Amino acid sequence: MKRPKLIHCSFDEVYDFEPRVPKSRSEYEDDQIKRICVSPTIRQCIDAIPRAGNIMRFMREVGMPVVIHAYYLEANRVEYDTTEYVPDADATGEMWVLEKPTDWKRIDYELTCFSLKDGKDRNGADITWVYGVWPVRHKYTDNLRELIEGMGEDYDDFRRQCPDLTFRLIAGNLGDDLIKEFRERREKVTKKRLYENLERRVAAYREKEAVK
Repeated sequence: MKRPKLIHCSFDEVYDFEPRVPKSRSEYEDDQIKRICVSPTIRQCIDAIPRAGNIMRFMREVGMPVVIHAYYLEANRVEYDTTEYVPDADATGEMWVLEKPTDWKRIDYELTCFSLKDGKDRNGADITWVYGVWPVRHKYTDNLRELIEGMGEDYDDFRRQCPDLTFRLIAGNLGDDLIKEFRERREKVTKKRLYENLERRVAAYREKEAVK
């Protein structure tokens, strides 16, 4: 019988995989077993990521491409049936890799054609549901760098000041006022870059004409 794919998706880049008890998990999930959470499809991975809908809404509203990193893992120790430990495993297809993967590869996808709707999960907690996702291959992207540099800030300086701040923490927890500020700053930087690019093109054209 063919085994399902072991896909781990994240809005932050992952450089190494080690099983651990997830910090972001439902109060109903196991809090003892160290694992790497995976699902068989991109769609199910998104459903399994806490506050994925909020993160995707943030990215769309600040004008970023909604890019997710998909890591295809290979491992020998896998718990394929986690329904005993994860309440929504029947929907997300969540499985657990219980050891350091023997190999993995990364593919970035832009999530397109989706819609979002606020509602309640099965436990009555607020949630933003994601509908109609269409993943399209995308060049490698660092969402945090894209966000920080898109606002005209120095990324390396930001990392020195906030070494533990992740893109998911920022995107999943900001209020409407800060989202508006992020969008306005990104728009201002984008316009500035467009004008600078236009000025370079005009200067190059004039230089070329002057040589004739």
